[in-house]
Amino acid sequence: MKREMIIAGNWKSNGTLALRAEINNLLNDTNIEQGITVVVCPPVTLLEGMISDNKNPSISFGGQNLAEYGQGAYTGEVHAQMLRDIGANYVIIGHSERREYFSEKAEILAIKMLKAIDAGLKPIFCIGEPESIRENGEQNQYIESQIEEIIAITGIDVWAESILAYEPIWAIGTGKTASLDQVQEMHAHIRDTFSKHSDTIAALLPILYGGSVNQNNAAQLFTAVDVDGALIGGASLKQDQFAAIISAANAEANSN
Repeated sequence: MKREMIIAGNWKSNGTLALRAEINNLLNDTNIEQGITVVVCPPVTLLEGMISDNKNPSISFGGQNLAEYGQGAYTGEVHAQMLRDIGANYVIIGHSERREYFSEKAEILAIKMLKAIDAGLKPIFCIGEPESIRENGEQNQYIESQIEEIIAITGIDVWAESILAYEPIWAIGTGKTASLDQVQEMHAHIRDTFSKHSDTIAALLPILYGGSVNQNNAAQLFTAVDVDGALIGGASLKQDQFAAIISAANAEANSN
């Protein structure tokens, strides 16, 4: 069975009503080949409106985070069922910024992942190594440890309903870029790590690359055998760049 290709845009804490309208117009008019899913994750203030305005069945939407709690007295939190209730299908969990700025550890991330799946949301679970780990040549062990510590809590079966995004922290907003060989090597290592638990899940797990993907490097990245799309930051806020990345995914789908 062929793996799904996913192009996910993470707007982070950016976006206005005007941008919502601009991106919706772009997406409504964009051709997306069979086997490709585009996921847009705007701020929660824009999420319901974007879902309501969407007319393209190949576009899905997701949250950037969710609470580890359910319904109750948790002021300011947005829980999984709230996201699902307004039509979201995906949610980002474990992004490097959440790990760094909000001290989210494996125990909390596992709870969030399980609550997302229970609510019918598909997690986009992020992992990645900082520059110091890469410079010491310890990236494989570091990434394997991130995977193993979360599987130890969630079990392996939930990963049949999940997506993994590899985001090398050292290549995000630093001016440094990962080579195609480095990306493929890490994605293959991630797949090999999952295969220790389940060959089937390892083979079918979509693994996205999230290291400063843009219109200039997307086409090359998508040629890597273990790259199943991208988690895009800043480029997803720019109509021309986001459209170019989707076009690169379409071209790759047509070449297979």
